[in-house]
Amino acid sequence: MSYNVEKNSLADQVAEKIRKMILVGEIKLGERLVEEKLAKKMDVSRGPVRAAFQILENIGLVKNKPYKGSSVIEMKEKNVKELYTMILLVSKYAIKEAITKAKKEEIEEAKKILENKREAFYENDIIKYTECDCEFSQIVIDMAHHKLLNKMYSVLKGQIMLFEATAFRKRKFSKFTEKYLEEQEEIISGLEKGEEDRVVQIFETHYDRWHYELLNSIED
Repeated sequence: MSYNVEKNSLADQVAEKIRKMILVGEIKLGERLVEEKLAKKMDVSRGPVRAAFQILENIGLVKNKPYKGSSVIEMKEKNVKELYTMILLVSKYAIKEAITKAKKEEIEEAKKILENKREAFYENDIIKYTECDCEFSQIVIDMAHHKLLNKMYSVLKGQIMLFEATAFRKRKFSKFTEKYLEEQEEIISGLEKGEEDRVVQIFETHYDRWHYELLNSIED
């Protein structure tokens, strides 16, 4: 998954490396990011690292405070509840629109994404799993064919990946993770058959479970 500002730029490559370091826990939540240290680690000058911090701030993974520098965001109860509220609003509208607007090729793409996600589950690959999860959410948003909705989701995507990766890393891949995947498969099956009530019911259960697991991972 790419978050390019300038495609294939050095800054984007550095941002992608730092992003993955954050997702796997090599860089901790709340940890201060030191330009010089990361530049040395990646064998680049400080300029691309500084630009990478800006890219990561734009996608919600990093915050910058005057006189304190850049640091990774923290996963607090308030952050999780706010994120859950926004995802619920955006995704629930998208699901209802997708019932009548989803195209056959979008349904097929969603199935392929879920196949890749199941592979990631069996491989215990947290990054691949969370990236597939965001790709799935993105294709559902795309099914609504609503440009502003798409923009709203793009703002949330970075934090969704970070919080999910953190939760899965702390609590490991579990029955919850597999159930989460099964519910997404049921959602696509329901969309394909035009079963609006069933899809909405599964969707609400699905995101309640997601919210519960994220909150539990904070307490662990």
